Order: sequence, then C-alpha cells, then structure tokens
Amino acid sequence: MNYLATLLLPAQTLPSWILGGIPNDCVTLVAVPAVLLNEQQVRKLADDLEVRYLGNQDANIHYALLSDLPDSRRSPGKIIH
Repeated sequence: MNYLATLLLPAQTLPSWILGGIPNDCVTLVAVPAVLLNEQQVRKLADDLEVRYLGNQDANIHYALLSDLPDSRRSPGKIIH
C-alpha cells in the first residue's frame, strides 16, 4: 500500500527556507526502525543515520535507531515454574 501511495502521490521535499528551520515548539525525532541482524547491517544503519543528519542539520531535529534483535529461531522449551 505504501508503494502504491508513493506512485500515485509522490513525496515532495519542503525547502527549509519556507519554514526557516524547525521552530522550537516543533522539535522532531526521526526514528528509524530496524531489526539488528549482523555487524555489517548495523554499520550500514549507522552510516545511513549519519547521512540523514548531514543532510538535515537543524538544532531541532534529532535522529535515533529504534532497534531490536531478531526473535530466536529456537523454541523456548519447557518453562519451569
């Protein structure tokens, strides 16, 4: 659905000069969700986060990785009470 929506309504970049930057009462956190699979992927996520920051250096925009580890492939086994 997201793919179809972006085909029909392509995103447009809002130039920062229109807003004059993000106002203090609109501090924004850009959270990038990810499941951490391996070291190579984690390094790529960190590099991509840096690119986002370098492309949007505003004092009121903050960036974070919202991450988790993958679910275990093993069953938990018998639970002992």
